[in-house]
Amino acid sequence: MWEEFNLIEFQNGVLSESFFNWDKGTKVTDVLDWFNSNIPDIFYDNKFSEFLLEIIWEEFGDMPIKNDDEIELDFYCWKKGTDRFEIWHWFDEKLPNGVAEYAI
Repeated sequence: MWEEFNLIEFQNGVLSESFFNWDKGTKVTDVLDWFNSNIPDIFYDNKFSEFLLEIIWEEFGDMPIKNDDEIELDFYCWKKGTDRFEIWHWFDEKLPNGVAEYAI
């Protein structure tokens, strides 16, 4: 299912066609939330497409951060209180050219 999801084309962050239980027009992040809730290990393998990584990275830019650099809410596989630099390092390893290419 995850492999099939990586093959779907998206338009403005929504599904451009129906996918399993989700209708055309469903936000990609809603589908990713489902994967995170039901298949948590998916975020630790190397099967991400660059496009999906960019979506999650962009969403991370809206994450509230405490003064001590901890995230204030759960974010996909990271629990509230995780140091944001831990998450940045994860993205830096996964994105083809690291996080320097992407501005939050």
